[in-house]
Amino acid sequence: YEISLGLVGSEMCIRDSQQCVCSPRRRPGADDPRGGPVHRGGQRGRGIPPGQHDGGPVMRRTVLYISMSLDGCLARPDGDVSWLAGQDPDDPDPGTYPAFLSTVDTVVMGWTTYHQVVTQLSPGSWPYRGLDCYVLTHRPLPPQTEKIQAFSGPAHQLVEQLKREPAGRDIWICGGADTAAQLIRKNAIDRYVVSVIPVILGEGIPLFSRGLPQQDLRLVSAAHSNGIAELTYEPR
Repeated sequence: YEISLGLVGSEMCIRDSQQCVCSPRRRPGADDPRGGPVHRGGQRGRGIPPGQHDGGPVMRRTVLYISMSLDGCLARPDGDVSWLAGQDPDDPDPGTYPAFLSTVDTVVMGWTTYHQVVTQLSPGSWPYRGLDCYVLTHRPLPPQTEKIQAFSGPAHQLVEQLKREPAGRDIWICGGADTAAQLIRKNAIDRYVVSVIPVILGEGIPLFSRGLPQQDLRLVSAAHSNGIAELTYEPR
C-alpha cells in the first residue's frame, strides 16, 4: 500500500492498485451507509438502494464522511495527517470507503482541501474521478478534463440546488472544517459518519469549530475494527 493522499476531507486515502481508498483501514463492509446499521454482532439491516426507501424515491442526502482524532482534530496544526491509521498500521483492509462511494455521485469541498489535493497529495491523479466535484471558491479553477467546477456562493445554497435535481445519489461533504461548519449552521447535513482514530494529538485543527449551534443527533450505527470506531449519526 502506498500512501498517496494524506488529507482528503481530512481522511486518509490509500492507493491500492488502481483504487483510491479513503478513510482509515478497517474490515470491509463494517458499515454500509445504505445497508442498514451494523452493530458489534455484525448484523446488518435490510439493504435499500441509494435514492429510495420503502415508499419510493427520496431526496438526496448530504453526508459528512470524515475522520478525527480522539480529541476531535482532523489534522495537526501544520495540516499533517500521517497519524490517520488504526492501532495496527499494517492492517490491509480498505475500510468502508468502497461501500460508501457506491452511495454518492457528488463531492463538495472547500478551496483549501482542493488545493492541497491537486498540489501536494495527488498532483498527478484526481482521486474523485467519475464524481461531480464542486469546489467552494471565488477563485477560477484551471482548465481540466475531470468533472470539477467552482461554486462561489454559500455551501448551503449549493446543497439546496443539488437536492432539487430530479435524481441522483447522496452528496459527500468531503472537507474541510469550514465547509462542514457552514452547513452545520444551516442544519444542512443529513448524516454524520465520523471515524474516531485511536490517537490523542494534544493540539491540531478541530473538526467542529467553536461557536456552532447545538445539534441534537441520534445514533444510527456504531462499528469498530483495528481500534477505530465509526459512528454514524443523523439529526433527531
